[in-house]
Amino acid sequence: MAERRGYITRQAKRLTNGEINRRRFVMSALSAGVTLPTAMSLAAKAESRVPKRGGTLRIAMNHPAPIRSGQMLSDLDALVALGTGNALTEITTDGTVRGELAEHVDAVDSHRIWQLELRDDVFFADGAPLTAQDIVATLDGHPLLAPSVVSLTVDGPRGVRFELHAADRYFAHRLADPRLVIRSAHDDGRHLTGAYRLEGADKKGVLQMVRRDGYWKPGCAHFDAIRLTPMADVTARQHAVMAGDVDYADGIDPRACELLRRTPGIKVMESDIGRRIDLQLEQADAAGLAALEALEDHLPRQAILDQLLLGHGTIGPRRQFGTTDAALPDRPFEVAIQDTGVPSLKETAQIVTHHLAERGMHLHVTNDGHAADFALVWRTVQSWERGSARQATTLVTANELSACRSNLAHPDRLATHAAHDGGRLLERWWFA
Repeated sequence: MAERRGYITRQAKRLTNGEINRRRFVMSALSAGVTLPTAMSLAAKAESRVPKRGGTLRIAMNHPAPIRSGQMLSDLDALVALGTGNALTEITTDGTVRGELAEHVDAVDSHRIWQLELRDDVFFADGAPLTAQDIVATLDGHPLLAPSVVSLTVDGPRGVRFELHAADRYFAHRLADPRLVIRSAHDDGRHLTGAYRLEGADKKGVLQMVRRDGYWKPGCAHFDAIRLTPMADVTARQHAVMAGDVDYADGIDPRACELLRRTPGIKVMESDIGRRIDLQLEQADAAGLAALEALEDHLPRQAILDQLLLGHGTIGPRRQFGTTDAALPDRPFEVAIQDTGVPSLKETAQIVTHHLAERGMHLHVTNDGHAADFALVWRTVQSWERGSARQATTLVTANELSACRSNLAHPDRLATHAAHDGGRLLERWWFA
């Protein structure tokens, strides 16, 4: 039995890869003792794994404002950035880094100097070839890189050289950030190198994108067009995908997960690396770190995981402190919360304040935007990060939950390091 299953699996893979046709697969399955209806069903399933070109992908996405200006990029913005442009590097589905616009990435001087050689087959949407001058024009002095980069220079016909203030073994990972997509140097940055061209937005704020000809990555970008609808209300997004008004919806409420899984024609996807809710210091001084250490053992992580996420997540990782005992300040803590469109963020604050109050510790929650001791921060987890930021401790890491129509297909392996297949959904998915 196991040998027969293995044989049929191998034949199905050959059909998916185009090595045999449908008739050959059915005959092989029949010879292995499979009935004709089963063989036809297996053939259809294998053929659905073959990317097909065409169709308009309709997406409903949460689109909250950044928690702090310039420090975050919404998922919608990231999806658009990676759909219309490319960065120097990209993070693979297993969390490793590889070159994208850069064909070769080399670190020297113990990761303090990075030398990149560009591909020679990349063109902008206006037909202009990618050059090293485009890299310098886009990234030199960029706010995301400026604190760590001493200099960025052209290095040979197709090379660029980054010199850093200090060694950074994850610098190649940082270059994959959607905010660092490369823009053309000769047209004020209007043209990009990505698979789709942004046509604009209609009166309702729906973004329209169309596939452009001549995309340099083979076997990618299968949709003819994209419609991205900002939809802040989580219930509206869930109803839209259930009704067939959209093909994909992100930010699914854990409380609706089982309902969606029982709905015919709907698939629910869950990542194991999603977003963190961090309790972060506004200023990482000695007094603040002492207060954070005092809070560490009293934070209701399990309650947040059970009550808000219904188990769709993990606890921590906790911040590691020294062995020095920390005294609580005389005044109450304050937690600043800015509305980010994430319902569980405010609910988290309520759980935190309730549990700490039971222990005689008080958190004052404020929404007035004034400086406070702590802020609850909801941020994307990068696969290459280790632990928490120095000035923060993580309450929970929430899994990413999204739902799509069953005719929307994707590769067998999905990236779990960021939402929406690592931000590559527009490039990698297709209609079966």
